[in-house]
Amino acid sequence: MEQVELQQGSIEALYESMKELETKMTEAKAKKDQIIARARTAKAATKVNDMLAGVGTGSSVAAFERMKDKVEQMESEAEVSRELAQSKTGALLSAGGTSMEDKFKALEAGGGVEDELARMKSQTALPPSQVDDELAEMRRMMEKDGGKA
Repeated sequence: MEQVELQQGSIEALYESMKELETKMTEAKAKKDQIIARARTAKAATKVNDMLAGVGTGSSVAAFERMKDKVEQMESEAEVSRELAQSKTGALLSAGGTSMEDKFKALEAGGGVEDELARMKSQTALPPSQVDDELAEMRRMMEKDGGKA
């Protein structure tokens, strides 16, 4: 009988030790998950900070400035083209006694506007590939950084 009581006590002690071990394992797993989450958060924060630091650099700001300049140039060219078209159309329409077909032929023959526009574009236009290439590179960098988060 004494041996049964000893065995019973050993079993209870073993059971308590097992429960304590399970509790410690659960706590260790929770701590591990917490550390992993903190590491991921720190890595993501670093990437965001690096991206923010790159936004203010000269190359990206310069690329946006070149894009802005290109758009402003295109807007100016459109305005000049509109003004030339209005003045030419007004002169043709005010000319009396000519048929509509003659007026269209005169408009088609007046290639000076297209020549002037082409000359203006060649003088001040930025190479479109330079701006487009920089924009594509910025997109690739952002996608690359976004894929590793």
